[in-house]
Amino acid sequence: MLWIEWIKSILAMGQLIHITSKLETGWNLPSSDVKSLLEIVFCASMGTNKADQYALGVKPIEDGVCLDIKAESIKSLFSDHKDQIVSFEMDFVKNNDIQVELASELDAQMIADHDMFREYDARCVACGKCNFVCPTCTCFSMQDIFYRDNENTGERRRVWSSCHVDGYTDMAGGHGFRKKHGDRMRFKTLHKVHDYEKRFGKHMCIGCGRAMMRVPSTYLFQAV
Repeated sequence: MLWIEWIKSILAMGQLIHITSKLETGWNLPSSDVKSLLEIVFCASMGTNKADQYALGVKPIEDGVCLDIKAESIKSLFSDHKDQIVSFEMDFVKNNDIQVELASELDAQMIADHDMFREYDARCVACGKCNFVCPTCTCFSMQDIFYRDNENTGERRRVWSSCHVDGYTDMAGGHGFRKKHGDRMRFKTLHKVHDYEKRFGKHMCIGCGRAMMRVPSTYLFQAV
């Protein structure tokens, strides 16, 4: 993985490495100790600015980095640095430049008819990039594949898709829902910060800002 290569490059440069060992979690995910993030990130408002289920925590210090290693599979990479074990705590972002306040109760009909989403009829180009870069989007469609060598055989595949792209809601007989781009924006937004929370007790949006970075048009999800 790239982050393992990055750690190895630090070792190769001879910089000081501090290692502290904790319980293995089974996750192979790195976590970075950062004091500030891009201005479009609003993770503190979504409650996702802290994490403890990671395999490797990285805390930059003046003359190197401190590593909080939880995964046993990674500890072997640093077997030559056992004499440099120190105690430290990971720091996490406490505030973002953007503060988002989520309404606890929403009038679904009022939101559905809100003029704000008509603006996105023109602003949104329905490219689906906001969905494809989102770490929590899971929309998919089904496709039937027929083999040329035997027309009587085939398979049905689940294909990653986006609720923003044309054709996602198409049904037999030419019927479809949410034809306007603004209606698709409304559906996604309410699913991320209202419907999912109502069903599972937490918001689907984590405030990472990826959608705003990748779409070709002006789009501020936190403003919606």
